[in-house]
Amino acid sequence: MEDNSPKRNSFNDDEFDIELLFQKLNRINKKIWFKLTFPFRVLFFNTKILLITFIMCGVISAALRFTLPKYYSATFIYEPTLKSDLFHLDLLKDLDILLKENNSATASKLLSIDENLAAKVSRAKHEVLYKNEFRKDTIASVEVLVIADDNTVFDTLEQAILRYLGTSPHYKKLHDMRQAELNTMEEKLLQDIEYNDSLKRTLAANTTPRGNGGFVYGEPIDPVRVYESGINLTQKLISIRSQKQFINNFELVKPVVAKNKPYFPRFIILFPALFGICLIILFVYNHKRM
Repeated sequence: MEDNSPKRNSFNDDEFDIELLFQKLNRINKKIWFKLTFPFRVLFFNTKILLITFIMCGVISAALRFTLPKYYSATFIYEPTLKSDLFHLDLLKDLDILLKENNSATASKLLSIDENLAAKVSRAKHEVLYKNEFRKDTIASVEVLVIADDNTVFDTLEQAILRYLGTSPHYKKLHDMRQAELNTMEEKLLQDIEYNDSLKRTLAANTTPRGNGGFVYGEPIDPVRVYESGINLTQKLISIRSQKQFINNFELVKPVVAKNKPYFPRFIILFPALFGICLIILFVYNHKRM
């Protein structure tokens, strides 16, 4: 017997299935969007709740602003003499870890300061400033951010940190080597200058005036070269002595400037944080209800 029941078109079935799929996805998206936007809709479409939330966050932020311990920040910038030597960055990292862990006893020994003073410092973070920010192959300077609960200690901490870097065994060895090298160069220049002065005296002793006002030299010494050599030696000596004044491995570029306003707590940070917490609480409350 022939089956006369209507046959379904496979093409129409596929269209029907895709349509159901999109409808289901649309319902899921609306449900997720409804849950995510619930806290915002509760606040911004309900003036009373919005006003209460703002007042509550503002009062709590103001209270925390004046009750929480205050922390101050200050920065200073130093320039390393050896641009390719990065060991001083590791020293700063070690110091910051000790301060972050509140290990004031060890930090005070490294910085050669009183332990009570070290206890006031909470962080000593740093940022490397490169000559080329894209290539980052040559260090120009290093900016150190110090955070403490007393804004009168930053000058002492600045010198303590620079001394801590400079007196480390590695950099003390480099300093001593450089100083010995400059001392040797200075001694050699002094000897050359003394020899040059003796040539000048010999030149002056062996000159006789001519009848026309000129000179007759008894020795084949060029006076121009002797005096030029003396000037060059003196300039080199001045340069060497100038370098000895800046023999430190680290030079302070920008001194520390203490700020009167605290780094933390600040109302402009506390208020948005509390407002965000309120949104999270509303979201969790709505999720449990649904």
